[in-house]
Amino acid sequence: MIPPGAQAPCPAGARDDEATRLRRFVASVPNRISIGAARGAAPLSALLGLLLLGGAWTLRDHPGPGHEAAALCLLAAAALLMCLACLQRNARNAPFLVLGQGRLRARSLSAPLDLLEVADLRLEDGVWFSAIVLELHGKALPAPSTRPLDPFAARAVSECRDGPQVRLLSPGWRLNGRNLSLLEAAEVIDLYLDIAHAQARLRQLGEIPPSASSSLPTPRIFS
Repeated sequence: MIPPGAQAPCPAGARDDEATRLRRFVASVPNRISIGAARGAAPLSALLGLLLLGGAWTLRDHPGPGHEAAALCLLAAAALLMCLACLQRNARNAPFLVLGQGRLRARSLSAPLDLLEVADLRLEDGVWFSAIVLELHGKALPAPSTRPLDPFAARAVSECRDGPQVRLLSPGWRLNGRNLSLLEAAEVIDLYLDIAHAQARLRQLGEIPPSASSSLPTPRIFS
């Protein structure tokens, strides 16, 4: 007899069917993916740097009161913008987000985020940055985040206002050589949230979560 309030155990056949379905779902997507920032201010920074360099050269060829000091200021600003463009170019070559093994690793986030700690996901579309906000369970504490040197770089920001959350900020999203819309990037993250829960359920069933399988069709968004 089952005590009141207790959950009846699943029949062996039902458990096997659930485990098979979950294993196929987990194996249907890549075990690990990287999402990069699609675009940045590198071309604009380089262009402004060249314009300032041209202005400094013009002032150098036309001596006058205060022109030397102005030329030095323009040269310093041009050098700063060129350095910023190099930082942005290097940042674009490195992945912004890495999803896999039930974790999310993000640039400027000091430790991986356990995807099982994510309670909800919402989107914010801004003028320069678009954001995917991961709202965490009430007791979860997000890992501290650091501020990158480049103010226009993609980043992850940990916050505790209105509850713990991690904001993923990027001027654009890129996966497997193609640009993603904000909604498509959120769908990829949401898929890996589902994968993390499926893997947790498989462990509850005493199963070992499978790795990615090339024998199953790859979802369209990864191709």
